[in-house]
Amino acid sequence: NSSSSSEDCVSSLCTKRGAALLKAAWEYRQLVCSDDLPQETIGKSNIPLCSVGFKYLFHSCRIPKLHCDSYKLYNPNVYTHAVVACQNQFFKVPMIDEETGNEFSLESLEKALSDCQKLATSPQNSNTTTLELGYLTTSNRNDCAEARNKLLE
Repeated sequence: NSSSSSEDCVSSLCTKRGAALLKAAWEYRQLVCSDDLPQETIGKSNIPLCSVGFKYLFHSCRIPKLHCDSYKLYNPNVYTHAVVACQNQFFKVPMIDEETGNEFSLESLEKALSDCQKLATSPQNSNTTTLELGYLTTSNRNDCAEARNKLLE
C-alpha cells in the first residue's frame, strides 16, 4: 500500500526531527543548568543582557491561578527526562541512562519517540478516552485556573 508507505516515511522523518530537537534542547538545557551559557550582549559596546529568566525555560511549571499565575521550579539534577505529547497523551522520555549516567544517543531518542507514537496510535488506545489536559494551557488564565481547581477537587 503506497499510502501506508508514504505515511511511514513522513512518520519516520517527524521522529528523526523530533529526536534531533530533543537532543539539541537537552544540550542547551545542560548549558543553562551548568551556568556555562555564554552571556548575551547587545549593541556595539556589548552591553550584557539579563539571563535570569533562562532558569524558567526548563524544570519549571506554570500554575494557573485566578488573576495571577504562580510557578514552581524543580531540581534539574533530579529530573532528567523530557515529556512528549502525542495524540493527547503524555510520555516520559528519559534523556540520561540511569545505569551509565550518559546521555542517550540520537538513535535511542528516535526509538523512544517511535515507541511513544506507536503506543499513542495503537488500536488498544482507540477505545480509551484521553483527558485533553494540554489544551487547558491555551485557555484564558482564569478559565484554566478554574478547570485546574475542578480537576484537583
